[in-house]
Amino acid sequence: MKKAHRGKICSGKMSSNGTVEMDQELARRLLLEGAIFIFLDVPSGTEFGIDMKHWNTGEKFKGVKMIPPGIHYVHYSATNSQGDTGPRVGFIHNFQKSELVVKRWDKDAEDISDKEIEEEEKNRIKLNILNMDRFLGPYPFDNVVNAIIPTSGYIRSALELLPCDTDRTSAGGAATTQSVKRRSRTAEEKEEELLPQLKPSPGTELRFSQFPDASDLIGELQFAFVCFLVGHSLEAFEHWKKLVGTLCSCDSAVSKHRELFYDTLTTLETQLEEIPEDFLVDIVTSNNFIYHSLRELFRTLQESDTLDHRLKLRAKRLAENLTARFGWDFTHLEEEDSDEAPVVVKT
Repeated sequence: MKKAHRGKICSGKMSSNGTVEMDQELARRLLLEGAIFIFLDVPSGTEFGIDMKHWNTGEKFKGVKMIPPGIHYVHYSATNSQGDTGPRVGFIHNFQKSELVVKRWDKDAEDISDKEIEEEEKNRIKLNILNMDRFLGPYPFDNVVNAIIPTSGYIRSALELLPCDTDRTSAGGAATTQSVKRRSRTAEEKEEELLPQLKPSPGTELRFSQFPDASDLIGELQFAFVCFLVGHSLEAFEHWKKLVGTLCSCDSAVSKHRELFYDTLTTLETQLEEIPEDFLVDIVTSNNFIYHSLRELFRTLQESDTLDHRLKLRAKRLAENLTARFGWDFTHLEEEDSDEAPVVVKT
């Protein structure tokens, strides 16, 4: 995986490895509208990060300031006395303008405390925020963020599709049953009653995401990729692969949802710049799933006579960029893929 940029936060300052230049207008706007994340009692040396950047905290570290409003991924890894780093843990938060978010480190659990910070303590921190400023690192607003922002217009709506109701269970976890009026029963009904009543417990039924708009699918594609790239979630990576495969194999949908597929190509181009080729190959079969999926989509676009030139041009640019970076061969799209077909351009 491509490593996130790493530096050190100590006394609210970043090393030259993490320093970011920004124009004065942007800095002034973030000072006024940027959110603040306060992280109390974090042990020195803890690996802490937000979005694509991470650092090792210093003794005076208290959090991050000037966070642009929007959805951000906050993550951290506990470090023991030998310097070994634990698995990355994190959470996603939709920061509002000038919002103050306060969390505390639980030393025993080596994780963020589940206990809510009392309002009295939050108000005390707000009143003292100017004195804490020198202990807060500025948000790393760099080219990585600038590159991703133009294609991240759907994540918020995608998040709204998945309410967190997994804790909603019935008492004792038992399924509720309805009483049946007593009456004379047929032999078939009596036999049916002998079968086990395999009814799902409330909250465990199969649920499928309902997408009000086709563009919300792009949000899920982006969300899954972020959870993999930043959160190191292999489950999210597998979900991303399935979404890519589904989108690339929808032959009949291309002409009906042109904007969706234009955004898909734009999103994939941005994402593939951040992921090494090794992650795209199945270790067992040596099968590059993204290459074959894109060949299928490019073939559909090439064979269609009803698509506008703009979408075909977008696909052509993506194919050329992937050929230049990975050496993938997208010629002879009219030929069906086979296990013996070459994947890499030979020079």
